[in-house]
Amino acid sequence: MIVGLARLAPGRLGELTAAHPFVPGGPAEADVSATSWFTAPLKGQGPEDPEWNRSDDLDRSGNGHRAALWFDRRSDTVRFHALDPGADQGTPAAGGPAPAAG
Repeated sequence: MIVGLARLAPGRLGELTAAHPFVPGGPAEADVSATSWFTAPLKGQGPEDPEWNRSDDLDRSGNGHRAALWFDRRSDTVRFHALDPGADQGTPAAGGPAPAAG
């Protein structure tokens, strides 16, 4: 599992997310409490009073893997939560290089 916050250059978040529909909403309470050991270092970090938004288009889930993103456009901050993000090394990410034949 990996969780964290990323602050993008001013305006970059708007460029990256312009083509996707968004709805208001932050991380589900289950995500926060189930991963408190991982999220504890994030307490007090990130934007003050964030207005988190998310898009189903950008979240991924399946085969025991999960990735979720939340965006605060006022501060150009992304919060991310990924469960087992690198376990399936045989499937390239969209637009990424194919794995080497072995």
